[in-house]
Amino acid sequence: MDISDLLERAKARLGTDSDRQLAKYLSLASSQFRLYRKGWTYPSDATLLKLAELLDEDPLPLLIEGNIARSEGEVAAAYSSILQQLSHKSSTDQPSKKAA
Repeated sequence: MDISDLLERAKARLGTDSDRQLAKYLSLASSQFRLYRKGWTYPSDATLLKLAELLDEDPLPLLIEGNIARSEGEVAAAYSSILQQLSHKSSTDQPSKKAA
């Protein structure tokens, strides 16, 4: 997941083009928000939950991707495997469209 894209989508959903306004909505200091924007750190799980809620998205993939970004080695690989299994399950759980 590209965090900048996620932040841009959240700003659009909030109806603002201001990083400062989104940071305020997320209860973040502007300095912390800039670290996310620059890719120097990754949002906490609490922030990812707020973003998922704002975007009306399932928070589970965001939380897993957050843990991948904050982990290394075998732990990151385990989270990646979980995300892949979740993605596969989601694609097979989609209802099939039957011809009328």
